[in-house]
Amino acid sequence: MITKRLLIAITLIASLISITVLTTAHANNLASSDQPEYAVEQRPNGHLRIRVQVNLADRVERDHYASRQRAEAMALARSGVGSVPVQITFVRPLSIAEMQLLAQRTGLVAELVIFEARDANQGQHTVAVGGNGGDLVDLDSLSPDLEVRSLRLVGVTAMRGTVPASASGLGQLASDERIYIPDVTPYQLAVEVAARYGLSVDKVQVSVPTPHWYLSAER
Repeated sequence: MITKRLLIAITLIASLISITVLTTAHANNLASSDQPEYAVEQRPNGHLRIRVQVNLADRVERDHYASRQRAEAMALARSGVGSVPVQITFVRPLSIAEMQLLAQRTGLVAELVIFEARDANQGQHTVAVGGNGGDLVDLDSLSPDLEVRSLRLVGVTAMRGTVPASASGLGQLASDERIYIPDVTPYQLAVEVAARYGLSVDKVQVSVPTPHWYLSAER
């Protein structure tokens, strides 16, 4: 019997197989030759997926990337372009209450929230859940899965969403010491690649890695 979850998985695999890789290039819009490379992939519907390639397992490269993204975020916060996509990696796991307060202060809207979780033997796990408006996440929907897997949530280690490109929005995120990487590459590359291929920005999806797993393992 094919369940709904299995059907979704089969559809996803079929979609991935049909992707055509177009090119690999440097992120020229970030104005530096040491920026990570990225692969541009075209889907059957004509939309593009950008996969940023950076070795976040390496501490030196990771810190360099984090520092550069903080500077890029500060600059973008002065642009006033409206709400922009951002991916945040935290220095340490934040509680739900801390995340909610951060969202209220900055106008951050969560689309995906990533938790660090631990099992009975302190083994490290990742739990991801979609954003839920002002409450950020629906913990009640997570409870059954956590109980089955005998996991305990430690806190939020990363998230993806949108935030106003302003001093009170992205600027606050970029200056918050609890945030390791305020990554605005999803916005910058989407704009650049869309212009290069003659597409609207909403047809370009940018996937950026997050080092949340490495940070948790190193604590």
